[in-house]
Order: sequence, then structure tokens, then C-alpha cells
Amino acid sequence: KIQDEPSKIRKLVKLKEMHLNTNPIKHISPQIRKLTKLEVLWFSDGTIDVISEEICCLVNLREIAFPGCKISEIPKNISNLKLLEK
Repeated sequence: KIQDEPSKIRKLVKLKEMHLNTNPIKHISPQIRKLTKLEVLWFSDGTIDVISEEICCLVNLREIAFPGCKISEIPKNISNLKLLEK
């Protein structure tokens, strides 16, 4: 089982959608900030409870969802994501 998303995530620079559903991932790697083309990010039914500040570097993000996760904290700068729709 995956506990963290792969540390080699920084090599996926052209990735536009990431769906990590029903996974025991506990935290989002700081490497996610390298995915500047990412538009959709889903972590459903997971164990993540804090959305990391690195999410705010994803300037093309238009959809983010954590259904089924018990999010207790979101970054203050998430409002800087101007393309965010959902």
C-alpha cells in the first residue's frame, strides 16, 4: 500500500490530472509543487487531514477535492489559486 505519494512525483511535470482515490496516503509531498500544469487533484476516501501549503503553488489548478477525507486545515493562501472552480 502507498503511504505517501511517490517522491519522484517531480518528474511528472506535464501531468494535468491526479486522482488518488481510496488510498492510505497520509500527507502530500512538497514535491507536488513541481506539477505546475496540474489542473485536477482528487484525494477521495483517504487519510489526509491537512492540505499542505505546496498546493498553493499549483497555479493552473482548477479543481481540487478531498471527499471522504477529514480535512482539519487548509492553507491560508489557497485563495491565490485564481483558476480554482471547485
